[in-house]
Amino acid sequence: MATNVDGTFLSYATVADYTATPLGAIWTDVAGVQKVTPGKITVKDNETTTLLATDQWETFEPARKNVGNTTITAFYTKEDEALLIALVAVATVFKITLRDGSNATNGSTWICTGFLNELGEQTPEGDKVKTDLSIKFTGKPVFAPYVPA
Repeated sequence: MATNVDGTFLSYATVADYTATPLGAIWTDVAGVQKVTPGKITVKDNETTTLLATDQWETFEPARKNVGNTTITAFYTKEDEALLIALVAVATVFKITLRDGSNATNGSTWICTGFLNELGEQTPEGDKVKTDLSIKFTGKPVFAPYVPA
Protein backbone atom coordinates (compact mmCIF):
# COMPACT_ATOMS: atom_id res chain seq x y z
CA MET A 1 0.00 0.00 0.00
CA ALA A 2 1.61 3.24 -1.08
CA THR A 3 1.10 6.29 1.07
CA ASN A 4 1.20 9.73 -0.56
CA VAL A 5 2.15 12.08 2.18
CA ASP A 6 3.04 15.72 1.72
CA GLY A 7 5.42 16.89 4.43
CA THR A 8 6.79 13.45 5.27
CA PHE A 9 10.56 13.18 5.48
CA LEU A 10 13.38 10.64 5.63
CA SER A 11 16.13 10.91 8.25
CA TYR A 12 19.02 8.72 9.29
CA ALA A 13 21.30 8.16 12.28
CA THR A 14 24.39 6.04 12.58
CA VAL A 15 23.89 2.56 14.01
CA ALA A 16 26.45 3.28 16.77
CA ASP A 17 24.71 6.52 17.79
CA TYR A 18 21.24 4.98 17.79
CA THR A 19 22.38 1.84 19.64
CA ALA A 20 24.10 3.89 22.34
CA THR A 21 21.23 6.34 22.93
CA PRO A 22 18.03 5.53 20.98
CA LEU A 23 16.08 8.44 22.46
CA GLY A 24 19.00 10.86 22.10
CA ALA A 25 20.16 9.79 18.64
CA ILE A 26 21.15 12.59 16.31
CA TRP A 27 18.92 12.42 13.23
CA THR A 28 19.91 14.02 9.93
CA ASP A 29 17.08 14.85 7.52
CA VAL A 30 18.08 13.72 4.06
CA ALA A 31 14.97 13.93 1.86
CA GLY A 32 11.36 14.93 1.66
CA VAL A 33 9.07 12.01 0.89
CA GLN A 34 6.31 12.17 -1.70
CA LYS A 35 5.31 8.50 -1.61
CA VAL A 36 6.11 5.53 0.65
CA THR A 37 5.43 1.93 -0.31
CA PRO A 38 6.18 -0.28 2.71
CA GLY A 39 7.62 -3.74 2.19
CA LYS A 40 5.51 -6.84 2.67
CA ILE A 41 6.10 -8.81 5.84
CA THR A 42 6.78 -12.42 4.94
CA VAL A 43 7.38 -15.42 7.18
CA LYS A 44 9.59 -18.34 6.29
CA ASP A 45 8.52 -21.77 7.43
CA ASN A 46 10.39 -24.69 8.95
CA GLU A 47 9.27 -28.19 8.10
CA THR A 48 8.61 -30.24 11.23
CA THR A 49 7.36 -33.45 9.61
CA THR A 50 8.71 -36.60 11.21
CA LEU A 51 8.98 -40.11 9.88
CA LEU A 52 6.54 -41.11 12.61
CA ALA A 53 3.69 -39.10 11.02
CA THR A 54 1.10 -41.72 10.13
CA ASP A 55 -1.27 -39.50 8.17
CA GLN A 56 1.30 -38.56 5.48
CA TRP A 57 0.78 -34.81 5.97
CA GLU A 58 3.77 -32.51 6.15
CA THR A 59 3.82 -30.15 9.12
CA PHE A 60 5.42 -26.72 9.46
CA GLU A 61 6.03 -24.03 12.04
CA PRO A 62 6.61 -20.31 11.50
CA ALA A 63 10.23 -19.20 11.37
CA ARG A 64 11.91 -15.87 10.71
CA LYS A 65 10.10 -12.75 9.49
CA ASN A 66 11.30 -10.41 6.75
CA VAL A 67 9.91 -6.95 6.07
CA GLY A 68 11.41 -6.68 2.59
CA ASN A 69 12.14 -3.39 0.85
CA THR A 70 10.45 -0.07 1.44
CA THR A 71 10.30 2.07 -1.71
CA ILE A 72 10.28 5.85 -1.42
CA THR A 73 9.81 8.62 -3.97
CA ALA A 74 12.04 11.31 -2.52
CA PHE A 75 12.86 14.96 -3.13
CA TYR A 76 16.15 16.41 -1.98
CA THR A 77 18.59 19.22 -2.74
CA LYS A 78 21.68 18.84 -4.92
CA GLU A 79 23.74 19.16 -1.72
CA ASP A 80 22.03 16.07 -0.26
CA GLU A 81 22.65 13.96 -3.37
CA ALA A 82 26.21 13.11 -2.32
CA LEU A 83 24.93 12.14 1.13
CA LEU A 84 22.37 9.74 -0.35
CA ILE A 85 25.00 8.19 -2.61
CA ALA A 86 27.27 7.76 0.41
CA LEU A 87 24.47 5.88 2.25
CA VAL A 88 24.14 3.19 -0.45
CA ALA A 89 25.05 -0.24 1.01
CA VAL A 90 25.88 1.21 4.44
CA ALA A 91 24.14 -0.13 7.56
CA THR A 92 22.18 2.84 8.89
CA VAL A 93 19.16 3.51 11.08
CA PHE A 94 16.40 5.14 9.02
CA LYS A 95 13.41 7.10 10.29
CA ILE A 96 10.40 8.01 8.20
CA THR A 97 8.43 10.77 9.91
CA LEU A 98 4.82 11.12 8.75
CA ARG A 99 3.24 14.55 8.82
CA ASP A 100 0.33 13.73 11.08
CA GLY A 101 1.52 15.76 14.08
CA SER A 102 0.83 19.29 15.16
CA ASN A 103 3.58 20.87 13.04
CA ALA A 104 6.08 20.09 10.28
CA THR A 105 8.67 18.53 12.60
CA ASN A 106 6.68 15.94 14.49
CA GLY A 107 4.40 13.03 13.69
CA SER A 108 4.23 9.25 13.68
CA THR A 109 7.50 7.50 12.86
CA TRP A 110 8.81 4.26 11.39
CA ILE A 111 12.34 3.41 12.56
CA CYS A 112 14.44 0.47 11.42
CA THR A 113 18.02 -0.49 10.74
CA GLY A 114 18.67 -1.09 7.09
CA PHE A 115 20.63 -0.01 4.08
CA LEU A 116 19.89 1.92 0.93
CA ASN A 117 19.91 -0.79 -1.74
CA GLU A 118 18.63 1.16 -4.73
CA LEU A 119 18.95 4.77 -5.81
CA GLY A 120 17.08 5.49 -9.01
CA GLU A 121 17.58 7.98 -11.78
CA GLN A 122 17.71 11.56 -10.54
CA THR A 123 15.26 13.97 -12.20
CA PRO A 124 15.50 17.77 -11.66
CA GLU A 125 12.28 19.28 -10.26
CA GLY A 126 12.86 23.02 -9.86
CA ASP A 127 15.42 23.53 -7.09
CA LYS A 128 15.05 19.89 -5.95
CA VAL A 129 15.97 16.48 -7.33
CA LYS A 130 13.43 13.66 -7.48
CA THR A 131 14.28 9.96 -7.36
CA ASP A 132 12.93 6.59 -6.29
CA LEU A 133 15.00 4.81 -3.69
CA SER A 134 14.70 1.54 -1.87
CA ILE A 135 15.66 0.66 1.70
CA LYS A 136 16.16 -2.95 2.76
CA PHE A 137 15.09 -3.06 6.39
CA THR A 138 16.95 -5.54 8.59
CA GLY A 139 15.28 -6.62 11.78
CA LYS A 140 12.00 -5.45 13.23
CA PRO A 141 10.71 -2.00 12.22
CA VAL A 142 9.29 0.07 15.06
CA PHE A 143 6.20 2.21 14.53
CA ALA A 144 5.53 5.02 17.01
CA PRO A 145 2.19 6.78 16.52
CA TYR A 146 2.04 10.53 17.09
CA VAL A 147 0.53 11.36 20.47
CA PRO A 148 -0.43 15.01 21.01
CA ALA A 149 1.02 16.54 24.17
